[in-house]
Amino acid sequence: MTTSTSTVEPDVAQELLDTYKNDIGAFKTSLLLRKAQGYSAISLLLFLLGLATTVSGQALAEGWFPEWPGNNNFPVGIVDPGLWSIPDYWI
Repeated sequence: MTTSTSTVEPDVAQELLDTYKNDIGAFKTSLLLRKAQGYSAISLLLFLLGLATTVSGQALAEGWFPEWPGNNNFPVGIVDPGLWSIPDYWI
């Protein structure tokens, strides 16, 4: 139940194989647990990337175009009043 780059000690691997041979439910549980860990890691990564994008976008908009009305409601401000209205507010 490891990735191809990971290594397992032989005695630990043998214990797991014996456990899985005796109880197939343990194999299913272990498999579902690893899948859940993988999906939660990807979800957390995507959340953090989205948060970093939002924060950097707000900083860019406030730093370069401080009078632009889209800064007040930033993510929606990209559409209404729109990015095309930025040249009206250049400093």
